[in-house]
Amino acid sequence: MSRDHQFTVGDVVLDTHQESPNPAVVLNLPPKHASEWIAYADTSVAEDNPDYPDESPIVVVGFYDDLVEHAEELLWPESPVPLTELSDYGVKDYAFPVDRLKPADDTTLAERHAGADEETTDTTSEGETTSDTNEHDDGEGEAEPETAHEDSGSSSVNDDDGQQDLHDLRDYLKDNGVRSEIGDETVVVEKLGETYQLSTDEVLEGDGPYRDRLEQLVDEAPV
Repeated sequence: MSRDHQFTVGDVVLDTHQESPNPAVVLNLPPKHASEWIAYADTSVAEDNPDYPDESPIVVVGFYDDLVEHAEELLWPESPVPLTELSDYGVKDYAFPVDRLKPADDTTLAERHAGADEETTDTTSEGETTSDTNEHDDGEGEAEPETAHEDSGSSSVNDDDGQQDLHDLRDYLKDNGVRSEIGDETVVVEKLGETYQLSTDEVLEGDGPYRDRLEQLVDEAPV
């Protein structure tokens, strides 16, 4: 499997040689083999990893906790990060043969930035449902089905426009190095164990370290 098809810059990976590995973020994918890249002193990555072929592509990573402490903005790299930039931040980089690493699962970093309290969200939803029911009990909403029928054409057009805006936002995020999917009424971004729900105006849900970056992209998106 080639490097380019296995990892991309920004992926979260784990060292398969460790029983309880610390998650790391892919920061660079140099076009070098393990035998051509110096890991430390005069030792190449290949010499430091004799179980892997000398021609293995290498992956340069920074450990998540180190990035959080010294360079949080690099947790969301949109392009390869120059090693000199890592040095300026005081972040140590590590190079591995590609096959020594594996992708982290979606929950690897969940405990490091817990999201909103689900119980609170459920309670709010129930309260809103109760409120809606009480409004209908007044008897003032009997004409609503007729009104809804009259506005169905306009509603359909608005729905189509809304879906197109979501697709435009998704494409804009993709152009800026952020992978996302279209949900029912939002654009959904999954990153480092956190789920973010985006409308075309704001970030609706998700309190992880990338919220500020996503808010910036939503504000800049031409939708």
